[in-house]
Amino acid sequence: MKHQQILDKLAARFLVQALDESFARAMNWSMPTKGGSLDMQNQVWQQILSRWNCVLQEEDKKEVSAAYKQKTILAMAVIAHKYGLNIDSILPQALVAIDALNAAVELSDDFERRSPQIKAFLQTPPQPLKRRPIMPDNITFFRPQDVVSIQYQKRFYVAYVHCDTGINECPVIEFYDGVFDHVPNLEEVQKLPARGAHYQDGRVRISRYAVAQMKYLPDPANQVKLIAAAVAQPPSSKHLETSIGLYALTDIFALQKALEYLFQTT
Repeated sequence: MKHQQILDKLAARFLVQALDESFARAMNWSMPTKGGSLDMQNQVWQQILSRWNCVLQEEDKKEVSAAYKQKTILAMAVIAHKYGLNIDSILPQALVAIDALNAAVELSDDFERRSPQIKAFLQTPPQPLKRRPIMPDNITFFRPQDVVSIQYQKRFYVAYVHCDTGINECPVIEFYDGVFDHVPNLEEVQKLPARGAHYQDGRVRISRYAVAQMKYLPDPANQVKLIAAAVAQPPSSKHLETSIGLYALTDIFALQKALEYLFQTT
């Protein structure tokens, strides 16, 4: 079997595409040489799970169905295997997902017939990559004046989309000064000011981020959610000093570290 043959049988095109792009980006930044050390592999898995746990750990079945979780786990195992990563930590879950998908008749008869082959294939040693994966193109379906929720470690941060770089390339966002334990509605955030970044000189400045790979709407990883569109009024930054530069360049993974820094006193 080939990896793409298995992925095609999942009938989840955008889930597979988004997961593949996540692995490609994480591998590209983390892979110093061909193959990869154990530390590198752990780093990649940490990045992947920091985003895709928003699917795997979601308890609301209206948000994420059992079948979608199972497809995500299986696709994650297949794509990681394709990229030469050790999948021992997720393999038992992937094998259970295959059985669950068959029991619920979620996929085709051909998937069920070939399930023993798929299981055997996933238990073969993955072949290390000889070169870095190609970085996915930067494109976004979010638009200026969108208000979005971004989940990280079961906390929800809210951002305003000011513009994008290039033509629909990377959204430039600014965070509201609030942290939630749920996806808030627009009324909960509209009166919040902008969150500024604290500098070593004691100043608190306007802080905006151009986020590569904040792409899909809706987000297959269940991490970024649209709260409202065409919100003309951005969060007020009158209390903040002028920013250093227009925005900081980051991506959907590095943004999580930026959140830790930005909200470190919250």
